[in-house]
Amino acid sequence: MLGKGRYYLNFTNGITRTIYLLANGVKQFPVLCERHSAELLVQLAGSSRRQPLLLSALKDQLESTRPY
Repeated sequence: MLGKGRYYLNFTNGITRTIYLLANGVKQFPVLCERHSAELLVQLAGSSRRQPLLLSALKDQLESTRPY
């Protein structure tokens, strides 16, 4: 957080990919960050229907849908 109610988003990887996705109308995409930051990001810029998803839960979902 920067001062009174000013927030910023810092990239360490994926800047070009993000610009490409946004330029092509993507409505949502995954972001890897600490849980507190994820909650704040959802609050400030996310959908009211979404909550942060732990990476471990996402891996479990992926493994449960694999056909083998």
